[in-house]
Amino acid sequence: MNPPRSQRLQRVADIAGRRTDDAAGILAQRLRTLDAAQQQLQELEQFRRDYGQPATAPGQPGMSVAELRNRQQFVARIDQAIVQQRSEIEQHTRFLAQARAAWIESRSRSAALETVTERHRSRERAGEERAEQAALDERMHRRKTPWKSP
Repeated sequence: MNPPRSQRLQRVADIAGRRTDDAAGILAQRLRTLDAAQQQLQELEQFRRDYGQPATAPGQPGMSVAELRNRQQFVARIDQAIVQQRSEIEQHTRFLAQARAAWIESRSRSAALETVTERHRSRERAGEERAEQAALDERMHRRKTPWKSP
């Protein structure tokens, strides 16, 4: 005998629920990755601001041409790292949007399956209650009907 339809649907709903949980996990990971990338960008920008300040205080001897050139090259590498980090943040933002869309779709599908499963469960309960009531009515009817002897 096959299990009731609600039980079969519940299995599918459980699988959909696990997929929703998986999608939520991916979404959380993407969010953490984006946060870490944004934090790294802030650190790079702070580092750039720190190096953008003059290397010597007013009234003190300046730096050599080689030191100045090295400093400028280093600042250029920091600027390049900032550009690269911003690009990475854009990519992580797209990945986050995709993960959010997948999670929303999965959650909607799971909720719909739960609704359908509950609807079938309710129908099955109502059918069982009608069958029980019919059986009870039949028993009551038999009690009231006097037995006829031949």
